[in-house]
Formats: sequence, structure tokens, C-alpha cells
Amino acid sequence: HSGSGDLATLKKYNLPVIIILLNNSSFELINLYQQRNKTGRNKDIVKLHTVDFVKLAEANGCDGVRISTVEELDSAIKNHNRNNPLLIEVPVSYDDDFVISF
Repeated sequence: HSGSGDLATLKKYNLPVIIILLNNSSFELINLYQQRNKTGRNKDIVKLHTVDFVKLAEANGCDGVRISTVEELDSAIKNHNRNNPLLIEVPVSYDDDFVISF
């Protein structure tokens, strides 16, 4: 995931990078290990408080947008001014087979 230091570095050097962040508000790697070990899943452990990554991007001088459709993703990329880093947050949820849904 993208942290504040990463965003600050992108802004410091004015790198026109586009970050697409899939946000499911979870420690997904721990969730995956729980599934693979078949020891039972503890969703309370892996579930996190919601972080507003758009605000985090903006707090670091980057552009940020949250999208919920493929069309919005296409528009965000096409409309990026290329003079500033851009973080695109995509809220997602995974079902038990790790299928992503917007």
C-alpha cells in the first residue's frame, strides 16, 4: 500500500506517477495466511479502520480521487494533468474466492 512517505517523495520530486490503490480496509496477507493454514479465519484481526487515502494523498500535496466504476477509472487517468502525482483509491471487497468487486 502507499504510505505518507511515499507520497511526500513523489511530490518532492514532482513525479507524475499514478498509483492505483485497491483498498479493502484489511491486512489481506494475514487473511490469506489464515485461509491457507486452515486454522480458521479471524476477520476481527485482519479488518482495519477505514483510511481515507484520497485525503492522505492531498495532505502530501498529491492529487487524489476515489472511484467506484471502470468508467471513473478511465476518466481519472485521462484527466490526470501529469504535473502532479495522482493516487486513485478503489474501494473493493473480496469474496471467499478472492473475486474483486467494486
